[in-house]
Amino acid sequence: MTDTYYAWSNFTNDEGKKFKPGAKVSASDLGVDDEEFQAFVDSGAVRTVEFPELPEGFTGSPREFRLQQLAVAASGEEYDVAKASLEGAGYAEPLPEESKEEKAATAEAAKKS
Repeated sequence: MTDTYYAWSNFTNDEGKKFKPGAKVSASDLGVDDEEFQAFVDSGAVRTVEFPELPEGFTGSPREFRLQQLAVAASGEEYDVAKASLEGAGYAEPLPEESKEEKAATAEAAKKS
C-alpha cells in the first residue's frame, strides 16, 4: 500500500494547479519525478502526517500553534487566537488598552458615520 502524502507548503504544478498546505499530493500531482518528490519529503514540505487545522486568524506555524496551546493549557487560561497570533509574530507585549478618552472619541466618530 502506498502512503498518503500531504502538502505542508504551497505548491503550483506545471499546469498551474495550486496545492495549499493540507492537500493530498503525489509526485504526479506536482509534476515531479520520484527523486524530486522524495526531496520534498526529506525537507518536510510534503509529509505523511496531515497538516493540522489552524483556527481562522492564526498567522503562526502549526508548531507555534501547538506550543501556544500547551502553554495556555498549563496556565489554565482560555486560548485567544488574536493574542496568540501576535505573540507568534514576535509581539510579546500585550496590545495597549484604549484610554477612556480614546474610547469616547471612537464612539462619537461611529455615531457620526
